[in-house]
Amino acid sequence: MRCSEAECCLINEQWRLHVAHQSLGGLIHTPAHTPVPTNWGQRARSVATKTLLIAAPSRLRSSSRRSGFIYHPLLASAPRCAAANSRSRDTACGNAAVATHLFMMNTMIEHTAFTPDTPPIEVETGPNPQWSVIWMHGLGADGSDFEPIVAELGLPDELALRFIFPHAPLRPVTCNGGYVMRAWYDIISLAPGTRQIDEAGLLESRAFVRHLIAREAARGIPSDRVILAGFSQGGAVAYLSGLTHPTPLGGIIALSTYIPSANLVSKGLAEANRQTPIFAAHGTEDDVVSLALGEQAVELLRTMGLEPEWRTYDMPHSVCLDEVAEIGDWLRRVGLQAR
Repeated sequence: MRCSEAECCLINEQWRLHVAHQSLGGLIHTPAHTPVPTNWGQRARSVATKTLLIAAPSRLRSSSRRSGFIYHPLLASAPRCAAANSRSRDTACGNAAVATHLFMMNTMIEHTAFTPDTPPIEVETGPNPQWSVIWMHGLGADGSDFEPIVAELGLPDELALRFIFPHAPLRPVTCNGGYVMRAWYDIISLAPGTRQIDEAGLLESRAFVRHLIAREAARGIPSDRVILAGFSQGGAVAYLSGLTHPTPLGGIIALSTYIPSANLVSKGLAEANRQTPIFAAHGTEDDVVSLALGEQAVELLRTMGLEPEWRTYDMPHSVCLDEVAEIGDWLRRVGLQAR
């Protein structure tokens, strides 16, 4: 069994979900000179496919109850996709027995709607939080992916936030041969400069995010103190949900992502959120969601009169420590200025 590079990426995301579901799927990218936080684990990652190897990768222990994936150049010195040798490609894609097992196991699972049996993970940085951050994970991951990042944001004690990490439903993903994984919407096809997606699934996810925003209002946090955040596919949901929400929101954080339906955003842009602060960031070496897609999203926002803060980092489809620090700075500015 051989897979395309896109399929390889998604298969390995599914392998990561089943084998290491308590890990930080955000894939922290750390330059060689940067010390790795002690509370995250460490795992090698292949630059050749920008995915985890499917063949039982090694793992360093961590004192944390959740170990995270950290991309480190010294641990991933394989050549890039265009020059990948056959051995590295076989390691990632050629394990037919494992891939077949995943396919058989996953095709037995049908699309599950958002249900209360998978409640979001919540982390509060202080008593009586006055802000909430609803953070959506990427394709094939789950709500635990970005939970460890909260402690690394360097938030001040006086800014108490509630971080909410929901889980996407399980659904078949067409571009991955119908494999079932957690996904905010189905992706029909992949291309370097575009995506064909199921808009009905995207709207279903927006409805779920609106439910979470309403739940926060019932708990005493109004929508203008709710920030939507997301990585990759989760960032696409954050874009649509935030820009089309009928009442003002506190902000949008869009990481390594894109706008899959410009029509839904442009036609549904809410007047209430034309002034909403937006932090958008992308890796210059991203070959899963290309930098061009991230730039297209930001340019669309600017043509509609919005003013997103745009950052790029020398990293693949991941999150880096400099980016985490800047997210923390942005949250401080948004939260403290509104007091």
